Amino acid sequence: DFPLANPADFTPFDSAPMNPPFARGADIDHVTHALAFLRPGGRLAAIMSAGVEFRQDAKAQAFRDLVAANGGTIERLPDGSFLESGTGVRTVLVAMVRA
Repeated sequence: DFPLANPADFTPFDSAPMNPPFARGADIDHVTHALAFLRPGGRLAAIMSAGVEFRQDAKAQAFRDLVAANGGTIERLPDGSFLESGTGVRTVLVAMVRA
């Protein structure tokens, strides 16, 4: 279970491509936790729920601040990007470099 993994048990990674679960903000939790596994300068790219772009709760706002602090971007993906996989959920691509 990734959220229980301890970053200290691993050699820091150069990159982390991710497609975390979206339910109840789990994508924010997973991506935030994954940053701790990267070396400084390591790159993270994640497909996330589009909610991270517009939700006004403290968790989403803190996440946007984290993305900005790590020189990141949140790019809206086209509607229907994952229809072929059976889901119409709106998504974004979050990319950042660990500061």
